[in-house]
Amino acid sequence: MDSRTFFIFLAIVVVLGFYFIGNEMFDFPLLISKTFFRMLAAYVLSLIFSLSLGLIMSQNKKLFVVLFPILDVLQSVPILGFLPFAVLFIIHSFPVVGAEIATIFLIFTSMTWAILFNVIEGMRSIPSDLRDASKLNGISGFNYLFHVVLPALYAPVISGSITGWGGGWYFLVAGEYISFGKDPPYVLEGVGSYIAQHTYSGDLIHFFIALSILALMVLFMNLFFWRPLLSRVSRYLYSAPAVSSVDYNKLIRFFDSLYARFRAFCLKHLLFLDRVLLFMNISPFSHATPDQKPLIPYDLFLIIGVLLSIFLVFSVSGKPISILYELPISLILTFLRMGLAFLIASIWTLTVAVLIGRNKRILDLLMPIFDVCQSLPAIAIFPIIFVFVIKLLGVQVGIQVASVLLLLTGMQWYLLFNLIRAVSSIPQEFFEVSSVLSLSFWARTRNLILPALIPAFIIGSIQAFGGGWNATIVSEYISSGTSTYYTDGIGYRLVVSAVNGDVSGIILAILVMVLAIIIINNLIWKKALAKAELYKL
Repeated sequence: MDSRTFFIFLAIVVVLGFYFIGNEMFDFPLLISKTFFRMLAAYVLSLIFSLSLGLIMSQNKKLFVVLFPILDVLQSVPILGFLPFAVLFIIHSFPVVGAEIATIFLIFTSMTWAILFNVIEGMRSIPSDLRDASKLNGISGFNYLFHVVLPALYAPVISGSITGWGGGWYFLVAGEYISFGKDPPYVLEGVGSYIAQHTYSGDLIHFFIALSILALMVLFMNLFFWRPLLSRVSRYLYSAPAVSSVDYNKLIRFFDSLYARFRAFCLKHLLFLDRVLLFMNISPFSHATPDQKPLIPYDLFLIIGVLLSIFLVFSVSGKPISILYELPISLILTFLRMGLAFLIASIWTLTVAVLIGRNKRILDLLMPIFDVCQSLPAIAIFPIIFVFVIKLLGVQVGIQVASVLLLLTGMQWYLLFNLIRAVSSIPQEFFEVSSVLSLSFWARTRNLILPALIPAFIIGSIQAFGGGWNATIVSEYISSGTSTYYTDGIGYRLVVSAVNGDVSGIILAILVMVLAIIIINNLIWKKALAKAELYKL
């Protein structure tokens, strides 16, 4: 899609909007600006948080071992899990601006993890020979940061940012329309709350106009922001030629000037910066690799702490003892649905990445579509889709199929964007060698492309399961008009507790989910991350 096509779509939406809803279209510029600046504030916070913490973790093995399971837990906690903190602490502590801060915080919790985990993967992808060369030449501190680390992080941060913004759009409705307990919801003016209000009232005309506006916002970001930044990814690949063709538009020149000013500022304060980097342990001599042991004492203590917390909350909540075996059963049912959704997502995203990952023309056509699809707020659109699934398959089968489909929407994009970036980053000379050797498509895929995708697939899988845990809140409890459909699962338990303002119910559901995440992290992801080290290019 080019700018001309975008403005044609914009004109069509505006004309249809005035035709169907009249002068209400004049409200959208204000709604769009408020939503955009909330998203931008959340993104800036996410970028600062992710770069700072990701750099420190990647250079300190002990810190990596301690923080990685905690971060994996936090990225997997659904947005409703943060509602008690957002409502009971932020909104009540800051009566005037509390709702705005709470909304930015909730969007931050759905945006930051994609960037953070990509920063970690980007740091781990720095070639060992480049680290060794930096050691031999005494490159450290400021020079190591600007000439080795930041170039390595460019592609991961951009792809993580695209996915992070998608996560922010995905849960925008829950961020601007905060419903907790029996009190009236906290509604902030914005596109997300506009969609929520007209979805819950059954006003499909206003809903589709607002959804079209949101889609145009996503396309605008993709066309005028992400695409120019992606166009220069090849400049920061270690195998890239010295000169690469880059579209130097005004945005690129603006960011280049900002980067130059930032670098000049750092040079003026070089001594202080070097001390900070020394404190952060940013040097070629430091490199954290994941522990290959399946279960370490720290995590055992963490598991014991979660179990004790479950029994403590249970003992003071006055809930029936049956909840102690109902919650694990709900967790297993949720995990089975997530496993099926992950399998489907893995098959189609790997296929797409292998077939079109290096075809720039097709990628330019499909990336805006993928970006819009990953950004559509499932909380708003899925009740409408669900009605059709129910009519086609019946309630009993339909709710299960619909649940898996919605989990798929929360998982697949993390895999897809990481895999496409990984395929695009494979050095061109590798493909030239495979052509010289006359390798068949299947041989090249098996021996070159798939091994190169393993690190990105592992990181994408971790993020996908985090997105899956988040999506449980909308996949297991679906309201459509006056009807409510649900299927047993940990997400259903969490939503019911949030609707009723049951803080102890929310905490118990989150703790059971956290326990599962910690165990999965130790039994699967830590070993997988260690294995992925063998496939770095």
